[in-house]
Amino acid sequence: MTSAKYLVRRTPLLKIAPALYAKAENLQTSGSYKMHGIAHFLEGREEVFKKGITTVSAGNLGQSLAFAAKALGFRCKVLVPEKTSLSKKMAILSLGADLEELPFSKIWELVFSENHASNHLTHPYDFRFGYKALVDEIITDLPHAGAIVVPYGLGALAGSIAERAQELGLDLGVYACEFQGSSPVTNYLSTGRVGSFDRKKPIYMDAIGTPAVLPYAIREFLPKLAGTIIVDENETVAALKTLFKHHNLRIEGAAGAAYAGAIKLANQGVVTGPIVCLFTGGNISAVDFDQLVFGIDGNREG
Repeated sequence: MTSAKYLVRRTPLLKIAPALYAKAENLQTSGSYKMHGIAHFLEGREEVFKKGITTVSAGNLGQSLAFAAKALGFRCKVLVPEKTSLSKKMAILSLGADLEELPFSKIWELVFSENHASNHLTHPYDFRFGYKALVDEIITDLPHAGAIVVPYGLGALAGSIAERAQELGLDLGVYACEFQGSSPVTNYLSTGRVGSFDRKKPIYMDAIGTPAVLPYAIREFLPKLAGTIIVDENETVAALKTLFKHHNLRIEGAAGAAYAGAIKLANQGVVTGPIVCLFTGGNISAVDFDQLVFGIDGNREG
């Protein structure tokens, strides 16, 4: 049986500007950083191969888990919100996974609950420990990095990266990047209250932003963050266009937001040392990407 760790690719750190770098997890085997967490979680867990695994996902986790399941030979099921993009649902199904669509309210109920075992569910947080390896890779390539900008979804990625930086005793600020109108972390840090956001955002931004901060994140992740950065749709689209035009990079919306956030952070002048933004993935449909970057309607020829 193939070891799960061999599913992870060592991705490059790309120099985008003189003091701005990108960790290119869009080049990961499954097109997303999620494979780090999945491979770490699966290593040595024989029960997974016997019983299979069920999780919830807006797309990237589901695609990566389906990729791993096909490669290693176990069953997996992915619960997705009803409004998940068709391209991501088709990608999960094409890899042989089972897929069930549920109302977002039900998905959020499952995610918000801390009693995962009773739901017979592997929570997205259960994969978080593997994400710490990203810090080790980044500082190996760029020992004097001053900050990392991470798109904030449920918080497992940003929290795990901040946690690893502290474990290594690094002077490395980890900033959560949020999307305007869906910024529960910024709201909590500024008010101390768990606000509720309606997640009104473009479908291509499905990997960033949630209605509220999860209780576990408040306890374990938020205290370790250096701060937050909010970007809007215009800044995100401009980032996607720049990265494609000047670097031939095709990345998803959350990754574009991280780049836009890194530019904002650099302009604030509060970080000593290069800034690294995390390209979380490249799983965006050609139709959506072309519409954003070129203004091309994917449903028309020409």
